Amino acid sequence: MKFFAGQPGFLDGYMLRAHGNSGEVGRISVWENESFADQAANSDHVMALRSDLLQMVQGDHSERSFTAD
Repeated sequence: MKFFAGQPGFLDGYMLRAHGNSGEVGRISVWENESFADQAANSDHVMALRSDLLQMVQGDHSERSFTAD
């Protein structure tokens, strides 16, 4: 989240943790527009982290993106 906070167009972000012992986590980030979000998501830094994450994840993993008007 610290990386995203320093990117153009970032407005706010939240880390989420499931209640209980499931270990599930999530992230919500709010951007000025979809273009800024896409730019950050496709940066070399984020792509490298996603690659590492996918190698470490056990079980189900999903990534979703939403837009709001």
